[in-house]
Amino acid sequence: MEMDFSRFQMIWDEQEKDSLFAIDRAALSELVGKAGRKARLDLRAFEYVTMLSILGIAIAVASEPFFEKHEYFQYYEAALFLAAAVAMFVRHRQRAREEARFDTSLCGEVDLTIWRLESLAMRLREYCWIALTPMILTGLVRIVFQLASKPLWLQLAWAALMVLTPIGMHKIAREKVQPQLRSMKALRETLRGGEASQ
Repeated sequence: MEMDFSRFQMIWDEQEKDSLFAIDRAALSELVGKAGRKARLDLRAFEYVTMLSILGIAIAVASEPFFEKHEYFQYYEAALFLAAAVAMFVRHRQRAREEARFDTSLCGEVDLTIWRLESLAMRLREYCWIALTPMILTGLVRIVFQLASKPLWLQLAWAALMVLTPIGMHKIAREKVQPQLRSMKALRETLRGGEASQ
């Protein structure tokens, strides 16, 4: 997922040779386009996988009372997870509409790619806490009211998931998204500097 800025820099440096400027510009545009499509795919994949996972948890939680008749309170827990999935979907639709404001120029494509990477970094944090909120609330409800004691291994797995999820999201943002973001921002500065000098 990581992007090597040196490839962009090498192509941009070639613009000093006037005869190759058009070719270099096209090659640079192609690389930026690929980076933009990769960022869009990563962003959409994360959004959909997270939404579907939370929706799956909601369905699983809601189905338990059919097998354990005394656990009807889990319908309320399922409603919390469903609300989290809906909140994620609303944020996804808002982001999709915002993409239309970018133009189709090379600088516009770079700006769009940067915006998508920034959106991915933000979603990693935002969706993490949207997902954790119902998990924390359901855990607190079960502890306070001593509802439906679950096996120890399941309680430990639930607690581990709540701890490891934000750690994992932060690690992905730091090691995967931020290097790409720095590369694209450096490219944007190079493009602006080159246009200003012409």
